[in-house]
Amino acid sequence: NLGDERPPLPSRVTELEDRYILSRLTATIETVTKHLDEYSFHLAAEALYDFTWHDVCDRYVEMVKPRLGAGDAAACGVLYHVLRETTKLLHPFIPFITEEIWQALGEAPASVCVASFPTARPEWRDTDAEEEMAILQNVTTSCRSLRSEYNVPASAKITPIVQVDDEQYLAVLNDKLEYLCLATGSQTMKSQAGPSDARGSEGSAVKVFEGGSVTVPLAEHIDVEAEKARLRRELDEAAAELARVEAKLSNDQFLARAPEDVVAKERGKLDEFRGKRDRLQASLSSLGA
Repeated sequence: NLGDERPPLPSRVTELEDRYILSRLTATIETVTKHLDEYSFHLAAEALYDFTWHDVCDRYVEMVKPRLGAGDAAACGVLYHVLRETTKLLHPFIPFITEEIWQALGEAPASVCVASFPTARPEWRDTDAEEEMAILQNVTTSCRSLRSEYNVPASAKITPIVQVDDEQYLAVLNDKLEYLCLATGSQTMKSQAGPSDARGSEGSAVKVFEGGSVTVPLAEHIDVEAEKARLRRELDEAAAELARVEAKLSNDQFLARAPEDVVAKERGKLDEFRGKRDRLQASLSSLGA
């Protein structure tokens, strides 16, 4: 997208995704610097992984693609700045890869190993942008989860209804409607404000998230009755496994004789099967079963 150009960082950014990534970049610089100063290298690496994989790749790059294709100067400038700073942040951990990227960029100085380490810009912290982005990500994740849970074909264009608790987020959803439809495989998406309802209409699936919910009508995409039957079978299996583990953990002789790690493993299974049971019951409920 850049070719031989090295665009400057805009003096002011207005798009949500630009505000968000610069806010997360500053937060990451602060976090990584703190952990490096304390010799907590594993925590610094975790923060960098989360930022690079989720903030930059999953969120920013995906959202900014249409703007890059249109030659948006602000998008190019922000993305280039983020790539350059991320490369410097990652250099102590993956030096051969970052040096290769630095040489491909043709950056100065001649090697990233003598470049100045990034400095945080507190004025870039934008909690509003981070909260708004969280809503968009919750909607995207919820739609994708529902498609997966109910075996909706990848080619099917769904029509989700998004309900948010706070009316201020409606403008954000409408502004980023094109991205949301592309990210979730939706033909269109309706947004409204009001209390979230954990139960949808007959033949619809609901996913509740912090701050709202997503309802997806499924009748035209799946065999609802067959899906209910599948979920009931899985629920029966989960309930049987749960009963087995509960019986074992209620047995005093097992608790007294079994090694501690074996008991801990069974308790982990207890939480796992309870969670699976609850998810299946919620899925059946949302289909009107």
